[in-house]
Amino acid sequence: MSIIDYILRQKSILQIMMRVLIIFVFFVGILPIERPGVVAQVPDKSQVVYLPLVFKNSTVSCPEGPDQWLCLFNAYRVTAGLNPVSQNTDLSYGLDVHTNYLIKCPKQAEVNMHEETVCEGWTALGRSAGAESNMVWNPGPNYSVKQSVDIWIQFARHRYGMLHPDLSQSGFDLSCNSNYCAAGINVLAGLEPKSIREVVYPAENQIGFPKTEFPITWAFYTTLSVSTINVDSIKLVDKNGNLVQGTTTIYNDYVKEVVFTPETSLLPNQNYYIEMKIKIDGNPKFRSWSFTTAP
Repeated sequence: MSIIDYILRQKSILQIMMRVLIIFVFFVGILPIERPGVVAQVPDKSQVVYLPLVFKNSTVSCPEGPDQWLCLFNAYRVTAGLNPVSQNTDLSYGLDVHTNYLIKCPKQAEVNMHEETVCEGWTALGRSAGAESNMVWNPGPNYSVKQSVDIWIQFARHRYGMLHPDLSQSGFDLSCNSNYCAAGINVLAGLEPKSIREVVYPAENQIGFPKTEFPITWAFYTTLSVSTINVDSIKLVDKNGNLVQGTTTIYNDYVKEVVFTPETSLLPNQNYYIEMKIKIDGNPKFRSWSFTTAP
């Protein structure tokens, strides 16, 4: 029996209307629905990451105010054993220009958040700021400074620029209107290039590392060309020697980084030991260190 036959067999108009409503609700329930999420991009424009709206793993806290972003940013850098950065107001102003362009031109965020090519009103200053920064876009009017900084540090490619050992200054801006929010943090303009540098995160003996959704990274910063990065082995164990399984990702473009992401949540308040054996252009490198998870 067809759906139409089933409906017509009903003698009451009210019954027919109820049947139609039930069928409508059924089909709406099975159809796929696009749900917008927070989108973030790194300065090299090579990756778009769809992120959860709220990141709940952060253990870093700073008072609200105009310097909150700098406090949060430097808390992560100091934890990683790096120098704090200072605010460059010119860089922050450039991002203010760019983020305001984005929220007035939401189609630009769909194409590339680092550029200003879709709508009129673009500026050279805004284009430069966007190209040098991690960006985040929220399809809603409510987004915070802390959410912005935390969500960038959560993902390896965004973390890479924020933990550059030669970064000395930065700028930040978060702009919102009644429909959208856009934020950026400059991770390229304040660089003072030096020889090859290495940064691991979590840092050696770091305490309070998030238990879930946080990759472990070994990053390399150099102006020299790197042809290949290969991983021989990665081992992560808890204090009892139990092996933790995970996935390995290698980046070798603007970002040069080995990433290990545990497949399951780590135990709370637990000491972990990790060692990585890799080769860069055929030259073996080894790194081992320990860290402790958050309660």
